[in-house]
Order: sequence, then structure tokens, then C-alpha cells
Amino acid sequence: MPRIPESNCPWCGHIIDGATHPDDDSKMPSPGDVSACIRCAGLLEFDANLKIVKLPDATLDAMRFNDFGGYMQLMHIRNTIREVIANDDRTRK
Repeated sequence: MPRIPESNCPWCGHIIDGATHPDDDSKMPSPGDVSACIRCAGLLEFDANLKIVKLPDATLDAMRFNDFGGYMQLMHIRNTIREVIANDDRTRK
């Protein structure tokens, strides 16, 4: 897994220092690439310094219309993380 500059998820605060590409786990992210937090499934974007920031709604909307395949892949990743969270005994109350 490629290492990225350590930053906190802007949604939940989880420390993120690595990223995995869905098609090539050795590929480094580039500025503008999108991702999801493994802890909370919050949608993220890499900035110019590869730090993570909240994915702006406008970017997500543009992605839905201009890159529907990428949008669907991101939604699948987010939903998979949410499913894991929901089924993880450590996160149940």
C-alpha cells in the first residue's frame, strides 16, 4: 500500500497514512483523486499535497455526470465500508 502524508479524516478524525487503488494496490494517488475513509466511509479527495480533504458536493455531482463509472465505483467502495462497519461487533452499541 502506498504511503501518503499523514492526515486526519475530516469526517471522523481517523489518522490516514496510506491509500489503496481499487485496480492497482501499488499505484500512488494523484491530486484530485477521490477516496473513502476506511473508518467512517466519508468521501474524500486528495489535495495538491496528497493530504485528504472532504470531497466537495460539486465534485461528486460533476463526477456523477462526467465519470459515471468512477462515481459508481466510489459508491460501491463507500457502501462496502458501511456494510463492514454495520457488521463489525466492535462498532455496535
